[in-house]
Formats: sequence, structure tokens, C-alpha cells
Amino acid sequence: MGSVMSKVRSNVGKTVSSGMRSVALDNSDIGRIQKERAQRKFEIAVDQVAGMSKWLTASLFAANSGGVLTILNTADKLSTPEVSASLFASGLVFALISGTAIQEIYNQMSDPLADLVEYWAEVEAGLGIDIDKQNQILARLSKVSKWSWAAPVPGWISGLLFVGGAFAVALGFK
Repeated sequence: MGSVMSKVRSNVGKTVSSGMRSVALDNSDIGRIQKERAQRKFEIAVDQVAGMSKWLTASLFAANSGGVLTILNTADKLSTPEVSASLFASGLVFALISGTAIQEIYNQMSDPLADLVEYWAEVEAGLGIDIDKQNQILARLSKVSKWSWAAPVPGWISGLLFVGGAFAVALGFK
């Protein structure tokens, strides 16, 4: 984002050639363009994060629940059903933690993304480019983005617990 902003700053008030015609960029044009970009990013983030969070949580929850139900129905045929049941039950817990963590990251990102859209709308309306305000918003986004990798980790753990539970079932038959 920083390199884009440096390009935008260097083009303020300049004329840009586009094919056969030249276009002068002013703050209003830059604000409109950046506002539209920020809105698209915000919409994509909302759609992707919400959709992936629901899908991931539901899938992991269903898989591990199925494992628990399998154990309940076949406990008499397994030498150590408690091992498999523990793995599947832990998978359920981690599936819920994963969904919660992803939702929390989204919640923390939504405010700075909305502020970024609002900032560029202000620029478009003629209030001018405020580099300090822009940098503050981008710093808030960067801070949240730095930890966004951690949110899916409980989901991966849940998936591994499901696989471990399935192996424990397969190896535990009498």
C-alpha cells in the first residue's frame, strides 16, 4: 500500500497521459479512485472472511462431530475409544476457536477499512489529502494484518485432530 500511496502523492496535480488523451489528476480524482479501491477491498474482505469463517467452522465442526458420533456408536468395538473421542472432542473445541478467531480479526479490520473508505471520500469531497491521518489508518490496518496469520491456526489444529482421531479409530478396532 505504501508504494501505491507514494505514486499517488507524486501524481497530485500532474497530468497523466492515457492513450491519446491527457488527464489532470487532482485530489478529488485521487480521492474517488482510492475510495473505490478501498470499498472494493472492504467488500472482498467482508465476503471472503465471513464466507471462509462460516465454511471452515461448519466443516470442521461437522467432521469432528461425526467422529464423536462414530465413537459413541462403535465404542464396544474399539480397544481405546476414549483416545479417539478425546481427539474428536478437542477438534470440536478448536473448530469453534478458529471461527471465533477469524471473526475477531475481521472485526478488528473492519473499522480501519471503513475509516479508509471514509478518508478517501473526504478527499474526493475536496477536504484534501491528510498524510498523517492516512498513515494512522494504514498503521492500524498494518497492526491487525500482522496477526491475521494466527486466526486460521486453530482450524488447522482442528483438522489435524480429526485426522488423528480417524487414525486412532482405525488402529483401535479389536
